[in-house]
Amino acid sequence: MLKGSNSEVRSAGAVEDTGLVKEMVPQSKTIAFHLYTIWLFTSSDIKSVIIPETALGIASALSGNLLTTNAAPNLSEVLARTPQIMLWNWLNLLLFDVNNQFQADSVLEDS
Repeated sequence: MLKGSNSEVRSAGAVEDTGLVKEMVPQSKTIAFHLYTIWLFTSSDIKSVIIPETALGIASALSGNLLTTNAAPNLSEVLARTPQIMLWNWLNLLLFDVNNQFQADSVLEDS
């Protein structure tokens, strides 16, 4: 759109003047908006899924030969990986929750 043109599209967002050309800047379609939307899918399951699964993962890693191939696991090394364990559990929960949105019963639940 050339500068000085009277035709503007308001529904797509704000118009930013960058010299000769006006560019469309979408409103509420930022990375933070999308990350917050993704967070909303899983936020209600943090206490009931992420924390117990993380605790189980840490306990399993510390079990030694019973559940792992590491005979003498180091507590500090296992605890240092806690953020990675939580991220892995959260990503799996996200996949589960997104898939749940496609189920026929979810439409009835959300309406």
